[in-house]
Amino acid sequence: MLRRNVLAGLAAGTALAGTALAGSAAAQDEATRRLLERVIARGRVMLTGCTVDGRFLARVCVLSFRTRGRHVEAAVDQIIEEAAGLLSPRDE
Repeated sequence: MLRRNVLAGLAAGTALAGTALAGSAAAQDEATRRLLERVIARGRVMLTGCTVDGRFLARVCVLSFRTRGRHVEAAVDQIIEEAAGLLSPRDE
């Protein structure tokens, strides 16, 4: 279920839609930025951001002809893991 929410959220530009981070457009854009930063910080997947109709979106652009399904799945797995980290309550 989380996998579907993350992918649907990224595609729609409302990262983590239907979750605790859903809210105003600005809050959704910030959630997308935080997710993007967390995935990039791992150093295995490069995502880019863009703005479309005033909304911040994360995007994946596959350029190498050597990219296989397993590579895309690994990227999706990292996005899911980091999204789960954003959704987890923090112990402070």
